[in-house]
Amino acid sequence: FEPPLDISNVVCWGGDWTKERCCQGDATTQAECFKDSFSYAECCPNADCWDGPGLSYAACCDIERFGPEGNQHCWGGVYTYEHCCLAKRPGQSWVDVLTAGWDTSEFYSMDEFYTDAQYGDDFGYYSTGRVLQGKEAKQNTAQQFAHFTTYPMALSPHFG
Repeated sequence: FEPPLDISNVVCWGGDWTKERCCQGDATTQAECFKDSFSYAECCPNADCWDGPGLSYAACCDIERFGPEGNQHCWGGVYTYEHCCLAKRPGQSWVDVLTAGWDTSEFYSMDEFYTDAQYGDDFGYYSTGRVLQGKEAKQNTAQQFAHFTTYPMALSPHFG
């Protein structure tokens, strides 16, 4: 598995300005890194760690005060000492952010959608018990044959 390209490596960093130097902290820790063009939020994969009241590098990452893993009250889920304080993980994708805290096993899967699209009572193609045809349907066409051969409920009594 190859992790996705972190575009911030290309546009944000150069010379003395590196992710290791500028992202170990919060937006105030290395403010000189972000004077000119891009912001901390745009360049650092751990910027989302500090989006809450009382969350800051000083309050969460002080190993002298809290030990080698920082303040344990700051961490949960994807928010870890390694991600937030050391910026060693890539940032979350928009999907990760959107679905954080949700039980995604309850989402409508592609397999369920496909089954409903074919046979579901509400909108399934075969839900009416007959093949749907437009007014201009031609008899004995290849398309008509394809509909017939993909209609397993009609065929099942005859072919097991």
